[in-house]
Amino acid sequence: MFPEYAKVISSDQTNVDDTLFLVNRDFDYLKELSCNYIKKSDKKSLVKNFNPDLWCNYTDYALSRVKKKSLSVKSKAEKAKKGVQKKKRNKKIASYRGVSSIKNKSTEILFAWPVSQKQFWISSFFGSRKKPNGTWGFHYGIDMAAIRGTNVYSAGAGIVIEARYSRSYGNTIVIAHNRKYKTRYAHLDKILVFVGQKIKQKKLIGKVGRTGLVWKPQGRDPSHLHFEVHSFVKKVNPLRFLA
Repeated sequence: MFPEYAKVISSDQTNVDDTLFLVNRDFDYLKELSCNYIKKSDKKSLVKNFNPDLWCNYTDYALSRVKKKSLSVKSKAEKAKKGVQKKKRNKKIASYRGVSSIKNKSTEILFAWPVSQKQFWISSFFGSRKKPNGTWGFHYGIDMAAIRGTNVYSAGAGIVIEARYSRSYGNTIVIAHNRKYKTRYAHLDKILVFVGQKIKQKKLIGKVGRTGLVWKPQGRDPSHLHFEVHSFVKKVNPLRFLA
């Protein structure tokens, strides 16, 4: 409802001196404005049996439906967004870089020793330990000292998701066993598997070595296997899972 002094002008008109009347398109504002206009102007005389109160009641009903529909659409959009985010999060946890094809009924597992027990001794356990420079740090696996070239086997069945050289771990292999557990085999002399390869438990995957960041004391062979167990993203004590 425009005031009597308002005029409709073209968008290309220039030099317009008339006062412009800005329309507020808010539903509640328009409803109040129309109801007040009808009551003040007494427009019911123009239409037989017109009741301005009924008109206002109808606008309240119409507004409530519009608002309810808007909230419903917004709610559905938010639920859909949360559902997509949850699926992505679950898929990320379950896949371990695309390894979603592993379908174990149980996530619990028992690993085999990756090196024959007659061919190694544990030179470093999981937990706090003193570094060669005298400082203390945390060791996130166990070290199995063995002669260079000793066979290294997979602790469990799974899929190879990493087989490469890194500065700290040297030649390293990571195997995903199920949706929860992974194992790492580091400082290898040789890697005998490739990424994406499906392997069985106790399959030959590499050779013990001393690559990467390894302390090499004079007169001693520092060759060993650094073995880690990951429970989701947390590194845990391997001795809890070895048969």
